[in-house]
Amino acid sequence: MYSIRNKVVFITIVLFFILVQNIFCTETSNETMTKKISLDSFSIYPLWFAVDLRDVNHIARSFLFDEIYDSGRIMLGADIMLRLENNYVLGFIGAFGQSKQKVTVIRLDELSQERKLNYTIFFTGANLGRKYYLNEKIEILPSLMVGYGEHRLQITSMDLRFGLSGWDDLDFFLDFKHFNATILKQYTLIQPKFEANYGLTKNINLNTELGYMIGLAINDWTIINTGHSQELVDAPNTSFNGLTLSIGMRYQF
Repeated sequence: MYSIRNKVVFITIVLFFILVQNIFCTETSNETMTKKISLDSFSIYPLWFAVDLRDVNHIARSFLFDEIYDSGRIMLGADIMLRLENNYVLGFIGAFGQSKQKVTVIRLDELSQERKLNYTIFFTGANLGRKYYLNEKIEILPSLMVGYGEHRLQITSMDLRFGLSGWDDLDFFLDFKHFNATILKQYTLIQPKFEANYGLTKNINLNTELGYMIGLAINDWTIINTGHSQELVDAPNTSFNGLTLSIGMRYQF
């Protein structure tokens, strides 16, 4: 299954960067290649990603944490756009969301543990599109992003007796039951999207963007503990697909 997906991903990425190269470079009359590029715009914005988090919540519940969200996640996004020829733009994009929890657990041997969960969802990529101007204030930008994304859960557990030992009984630490692991799933991403900008001032635009994220899994759910990694048996094929929506301000250079 992954071999077919990897071929699709590879072909898509190759075609994407061939298109970027053809737009980014133009051949002059003396047969030299001249790169024409300038800064276009920059933006930081809140982003809603309607991603299915049921499998992420299953992992959280397995370690006695609360569910993170039923579905969807608010993230913080940022991008910078470069202006090419013929109204094409090349952008570099990243978005990040995080949730933290801490619980105290009484084990069967009646010892207490403090457990911490740090969940992050992240994606980044390169975006190619072309601007169309409807009038002096309104522009639209259909585009395609190719990139990388992941679900990542870092889980730590510490014996609450940790602070009870002293200089003369250091071997006390050998009895502690600690756990520090990362559980993650990684994806190659393809995202078609549509953006509209309305000029408020000479340099400030009101920006709205609607897209659909398509995640092609690179691996199964994997647990990494003390430097060793292992794919989880019978793990579900967790989706990274979903609508994305953002509204923010864009600074135009």
